[in-house]
Amino acid sequence: MDVFQAFVCMTAFFVCQTALQAASRTVYAFSRDKGLPDRGFFGHVSSWTQTPLRAIWFVTLIGILPGLLDLASSIA
Repeated sequence: MDVFQAFVCMTAFFVCQTALQAASRTVYAFSRDKGLPDRGFFGHVSSWTQTPLRAIWFVTLIGILPGLLDLASSIA
């Protein structure tokens, strides 16, 4: 049973990583092309890592918010 649980957890981890990558690329592209009302804030590429860190963190925080509902109430 533990092997199956490990497989399910690993699959969920990789699915979430793929979704994070796709969503952050979408936010970056929309922001870069002025499709979002953020004046290009999320379209910035970090000179240190050469990645759109602002878009990645934005998508990460948006993804965490629904999980915080569990702390407010077990019904939510």
